[in-house]
Amino acid sequence: MGKSESNDLIQKLESRDPLGHRDKSAVVGAIDGLFPGRSMWPEAREDRTESADVALHVAEKAFPNWDIKLTGKTSASHGNWVCTLRESAASDDDEVIGIGSSPVLAHAIFAACLKLAAGKRHL
Repeated sequence: MGKSESNDLIQKLESRDPLGHRDKSAVVGAIDGLFPGRSMWPEAREDRTESADVALHVAEKAFPNWDIKLTGKTSASHGNWVCTLRESAASDDDEVIGIGSSPVLAHAIFAACLKLAAGKRHL
């Protein structure tokens, strides 16, 4: 997946629009492409991209021992979740962090994972 495609997918994850089947498959493909040869998913993939539990599982597999911070307001129609992934919350000198935001908690986590992975590739 190229940088432009990755950015488009992150924008979709962070929008208020629901993901279609093609977008859900793209999330799975992006995660699998960033971590080849690693089993990132606990079970069936495309139908689980809306699950915060699955997103947390993927984040833990992708970035073991990294700190994750979830903040947001719960609302059926206007929730806004922010996920921050950083190597350590104890200091502010991380080379790269991943920050994703979305009305859907799982999407915020996936966006943070994709941003972090993209940032780490450019180091």
